[in-house]
Amino acid sequence: MSAEATRRVGLVLEPLDVLFFRDGRPFEPASQAASGMPVPQTVAGALRTWLLREAGCDFEKLGGAMKGGTSFAEAAAGQGDDVAAIARLRFRGPWFARAQVGGAPEPLVPAPASLREVKGSGGIVRLDPLTKHALPGWRPGEDGMLPLWHCGPGDLERVRGKHLTLAGLEAFLRGEPPKPGGMVKSDELFGLDRRTGIAVNPDARAAEEHMIYGVSLLALKPGVTLYAEVVGPANVIERLPERPTPIPLGGEGRRVAIRRIDPVEWPSTTPTAKQGRLLLLTAPGVFDDGWRPSCLK
Repeated sequence: MSAEATRRVGLVLEPLDVLFFRDGRPFEPASQAASGMPVPQTVAGALRTWLLREAGCDFEKLGGAMKGGTSFAEAAAGQGDDVAAIARLRFRGPWFARAQVGGAPEPLVPAPASLREVKGSGGIVRLDPLTKHALPGWRPGEDGMLPLWHCGPGDLERVRGKHLTLAGLEAFLRGEPPKPGGMVKSDELFGLDRRTGIAVNPDARAAEEHMIYGVSLLALKPGVTLYAEVVGPANVIERLPERPTPIPLGGEGRRVAIRRIDPVEWPSTTPTAKQGRLLLLTAPGVFDDGWRPSCLK
């Protein structure tokens, strides 16, 4: 990011209907397609496209330049400062969020993979690096890696279908398991709306033979929205609407209403003398070294 004035804002994305997110695999007759969770690329693409359109971008010219091998930033720079500044935006999220009475929505993050549930009791524990004892049979993927372990009684199973509240996230960052109330079941946030569709022959005005398919659409529960953040040049950030504005998001022509709000104050803790530094991935990410962010080199 250059020395220009930058700003971080939050965005509420309120679904106007059910939503549909899927990968690029072919969709054929008799297919059963289920919506996945929204990923950062989908939200970033939707927001960037809306801003480019508002700035008067020539999409045909932009696409032609990129097909010729020009980067997105270089292609945007060829259409003036307003379009070029949009290429310098950075997007975070999205996360599911619960409405708060008289306040901004509270984002919820997926339960970290190092949390475990104690079978039979429902208690939550966390796995931590095993530093004092060797683990027979452990073969590190790379030099210096340590196994994650919990020294305690009970059979453990992975926590599935749950999200952390901000209080639960803060406890996790402190090195503790989340307390009761610090986790929310995913089925309290969303469900799948299953539907069956057919292809229609416009000439015969009848259903196409053998062209029947099923889809499962993402349906957010009442009071649940999506929350994302945008960081970038202040003059571009200010173009994001403060009043609900519909934009397309995902497939099937579905839309959400976006509005700009003050960003959430994310919890952060300082490691004690006995703790190492912890990085928690709360949304899918792709790095040059596969699983490893460059800051871990």
